[in-house]
Amino acid sequence: MFQVPLKAVDNWWAKWLAGGCKALAAQPRGRRPGEHQTLDAVEQQAIRQAVLDHRPCDPGLAGQLWTRAGVGI
Repeated sequence: MFQVPLKAVDNWWAKWLAGGCKALAAQPRGRRPGEHQTLDAVEQQAIRQAVLDHRPCDPGLAGQLWTRAGVGI
């Protein structure tokens, strides 16, 4: 009826048996803020300032908006 995989239901049931309703509550996903960042705080600020001070067409990029696709990330 809901097209939920049996494995998901099994996981939910196991969590319910282990901890009741609290065990089924959604948990934060992904990395914690600031974890595994490539740039340090000084480098991040330099990038922010460069974006504020320049337009994408200044270094020869197309468009008027800074986008990930535009800068090739």
